[in-house]
Amino acid sequence: MLGSFSAILALRTSFSRTSFNRLLWESFPDDGARILRAAGDPTTAEMFDRITNKAIRVGVFVSLTFLIDGEMYFGQDRLDFVAERLGVS
Repeated sequence: MLGSFSAILALRTSFSRTSFNRLLWESFPDDGARILRAAGDPTTAEMFDRITNKAIRVGVFVSLTFLIDGEMYFGQDRLDFVAERLGVS
């Protein structure tokens, strides 16, 4: 998933672009179709509302922010720290 964020930032595109979403998620053969179906589900919109409200409560101020065990990482230049914290490379 961190690679997906890096690709989006490198391409200067957005998750909100339907054509990009289809291209991105179809590159995950096992989960792509499931992710695309979930994107159209009303419960997904409700989940995004809950996440957005939590982000506002904890003080998120940029769109690329990760909150891990109460510690906030924000901006593209922090993806390496996020990966390290999560134990992935």
